[in-house]
Amino acid sequence: MISVDAALEQLFDLVTSMRAETVPLCEAAGRVMVRHATALRDQPPFSASAMDGYAVRAEDANPGTTLTVIGEAAAGHRFKGALQPSETVRIFTGAPIPEGTSRIIIQEDVTRTGDQITLGT
Repeated sequence: MISVDAALEQLFDLVTSMRAETVPLCEAAGRVMVRHATALRDQPPFSASAMDGYAVRAEDANPGTTLTVIGEAAAGHRFKGALQPSETVRIFTGAPIPEGTSRIIIQEDVTRTGDQITLGT
């Protein structure tokens, strides 16, 4: 009986390495990568909300606070504008976080009446 290392050495002596080549992604199916793939940028290329809710400024993120909804940010679509005190933006999963906001309050933690929300306790 031989050792595992000796068996592997004998096995690898029976094969030859294939040369590496660069091919377009659409032709890469069924091939093996020779090197690790490295992303050249973050995806998405912006800070995005991980949940549906309301984007608020840090100083407005207090339980019981009532805020006015002034717009919305859908997935991949930035809210254009700046929030003033006591304002919020409805935000959906995947949407860019509006400038000047630092918190997302999940929709389950607010009560909405018309264009007003009240943060839960």
